[in-house]
Amino acid sequence: MVFEVLVREKAGLVVFCLIFAVMFGGGGALATAQLVGMISNWTAARSWVAVPAQVLEAELKTEPGRKGKTYEATTRYAYTFGGQTYESSRLGIGPGGDSIGDWQRSQHLALLAALNQGRQVTVWVNPSAPSQAVFNRELRIGQVLFWLPFASLFSLIGLGALWGVWWAIRSRPAGAIPPNPPRISSDERQGLWATFWFVLCWNLLVFPIGAMVLVEHGLWGSHLVVLIFPLIGLALVRWLILKAQNRRRIGRTSLVLAPAQPVCGVPLFAQVEFGKIPQEGEYTLHLLNERIVQGRKHRRTHLLWEQEVRVWAGNGTLTCRFDPPASAQSSAVNGRVLTSWRLNLRWPDGKTSRNFPLTVMPASSQMSEAAAAAHHLPEVKEVDRSEAVAMPASVGVLVPLSDGLRIEYAVGRHRASARAMLTIGVLFCAVAGLLAVRSGSSVMSLLLGLTSLGLLVTGIRSWTTPLRVEATSQFLTVRGITAYKRLNEQWPASSVKQIVPVVEGSSGADHDQRYSYALQAELSSGGKVILGNGISSRAVAEMLAQRIRDALEK
Repeated sequence: MVFEVLVREKAGLVVFCLIFAVMFGGGGALATAQLVGMISNWTAARSWVAVPAQVLEAELKTEPGRKGKTYEATTRYAYTFGGQTYESSRLGIGPGGDSIGDWQRSQHLALLAALNQGRQVTVWVNPSAPSQAVFNRELRIGQVLFWLPFASLFSLIGLGALWGVWWAIRSRPAGAIPPNPPRISSDERQGLWATFWFVLCWNLLVFPIGAMVLVEHGLWGSHLVVLIFPLIGLALVRWLILKAQNRRRIGRTSLVLAPAQPVCGVPLFAQVEFGKIPQEGEYTLHLLNERIVQGRKHRRTHLLWEQEVRVWAGNGTLTCRFDPPASAQSSAVNGRVLTSWRLNLRWPDGKTSRNFPLTVMPASSQMSEAAAAAHHLPEVKEVDRSEAVAMPASVGVLVPLSDGLRIEYAVGRHRASARAMLTIGVLFCAVAGLLAVRSGSSVMSLLLGLTSLGLLVTGIRSWTTPLRVEATSQFLTVRGITAYKRLNEQWPASSVKQIVPVVEGSSGADHDQRYSYALQAELSSGGKVILGNGISSRAVAEMLAQRIRDALEK
């Protein structure tokens, strides 16, 4: 029975992984053999002896390619060792032709000059086997760096494909939803391992290429653009180290649910247990119901339902209650569509977070049993949620007015995106400068320069743009500057039908989507107006919407 399920549902995935394992694993094995062969030949040739030789032939073969020409210097020379004359055609310790630097052409010129002038050259002969000789016994660093990514990266991909075969065989059949374990661990460890392998593969690829470019082309020129990628690799290493240190500082975090198998329409009690004493402060727990659609090229995540709870913690546990509606969609897999639930826990600093994947069952006759199970766990108690949500300083400041209020949004709420635009703008500017130095004014350098200028201007405006919203019993006013335009608009309070928080966008991986919210005013004329964005908390967005509604209805 197990074999039939495997053949029916997993054969395609297993075959795909096996093909990857054979292709990339075989390529990695060949590259490793080539690399080991070069190093072993170089090590052996260091003990060979120098012997004068007469050049008999010297030729340079050229083959055109998509990215330039490939050169192969060939030769034939004669030498005498131990009273006997030998001939050899071996040029170096590596394979034949390549396009790495000008090594092939320089060797050809040296041999051709010796042939034309009739002078002898020095070759290196194996004293144990005099028929073995080589013209240049030096190890080409550029050639080693060229083969290193193939030997390491392809081998890792092949091993990863074999692990994929093992995972496919052991995983559940397609469409099966696993039940929640008694104690749910966060997926942070999996994310850390995924980050580690990505950073490792990135650096195994870009560092040898960057070093090869420097070795072959020198320390100055437009080719230095390639060094951007090793710099990104160093930034990724630093990011990985910070994530590992953060995980070690916080320790392992686990989640206990009551009921253990949640049901739509039944109150859900959650208790978070920390491995180490947590930071004292207000923690945010966010229960999310999402739909993930796997397209041909991309995955799209849609938020179906959410509830946010804030809990003050000063000991080793957090306890809170959620109320998933009976109309919510339960955990399910339907072809390329995954309906999932997760609990997101965010620390008081707003930077550290953990995600706990959950399985939630549909509303059914099991609701009464689940409710009974919830009340049989006295250690999990409902928390008081009557405390008002505070306005974070990172979002802005609430200023009371005699007949309403004013929201002064913090200019730093968009600094993450502004920092990204500024970084990319600086990189584009550096690339444009290098191209201009190397080839003078060109269309490419001009386009990159204009693009970098636009990114820098937009990033600076996003970093420093103020925005102010005033709500009174008479008017709703928006004044300020966004990254793209200046705002100075006003509407009568009676024309505002409602103020609602809406999802503005999301960022992060599929299993760790972070949503940002905006305040949207719906007017009686049918128009919609954004009253501020970049709000990272649903509870804060709902609080601001309610405060604006109260001010307009005074």
